[in-house]
Amino acid sequence: MKNMVVLVAGGNGFLGSRVVQVLTQHGHKVIIHSRHNKAVPTHADVIINCVGIIREDEETFEDAHVVFTKWLLGLGRKLKVRQFIQVSAIGAKPDGNGYQRTKWQAEELVRSSRLPFAIIRPSMLFGDGDRSVNRFRAFARTGFLPLFGNGKVQPVSVDTVAAVVVAAAENRVRNRAAEVGGQEIFTYAQLADRVHPGVRAFLLPRPMRAVFTFFGEVVTALPTAEMAAMLSQDNMTKDRTIERLGIKNPRLK
Repeated sequence: MKNMVVLVAGGNGFLGSRVVQVLTQHGHKVIIHSRHNKAVPTHADVIINCVGIIREDEETFEDAHVVFTKWLLGLGRKLKVRQFIQVSAIGAKPDGNGYQRTKWQAEELVRSSRLPFAIIRPSMLFGDGDRSVNRFRAFARTGFLPLFGNGKVQPVSVDTVAAVVVAAAENRVRNRAAEVGGQEIFTYAQLADRVHPGVRAFLLPRPMRAVFTFFGEVVTALPTAEMAAMLSQDNMTKDRTIERLGIKNPRLK
């Protein structure tokens, strides 16, 4: 599918900006909708929702994930789009914390919208300018890394996820959810050693975790209680969508 008009919500963000680049390279016209540029087109063939927050600030999880998705789906029905792409997360579930639960609620809105859709669920993203793996790297450079949980994670390149999202926009993933993970699975201690070999990683005792997450509500370099809880959960997949689409999936360096 060439020369489509694609509205990318969150098109200035870490993933969204990569999606815009790939769409442009494929010859599509892109309209960016963001906090500072609330573009509402009169025509679009595809809508891609890359909007998401990992901590609440001036926006709540409910506002960013549920309310906005509902509005965007309404726009999609009005414009009669041919495909609606929702970027979610592997950990989305109905009985999770605020982040996970609202991501799941947004998925349910998409599934019940009667629009052709694809839901893309990535694991932890890495790439130039990421705020996840690079945060581990920054802490690990001190030589010590306190851990908040024993979960496992499957970091995936932001470029790989962007390519999957664009493939879905081009109708190569349709009416289903696709989980996207990298080639390797790590514990968080193993991840720390990969980004900074020799770092001494250790699991924080529960009382210390509570102290760190208390301050994490106001200090953005520290995790919130919800973020710390997710570090105790596995974030990986056996989905083979990447391989079926023939998309490159580089290892974390």
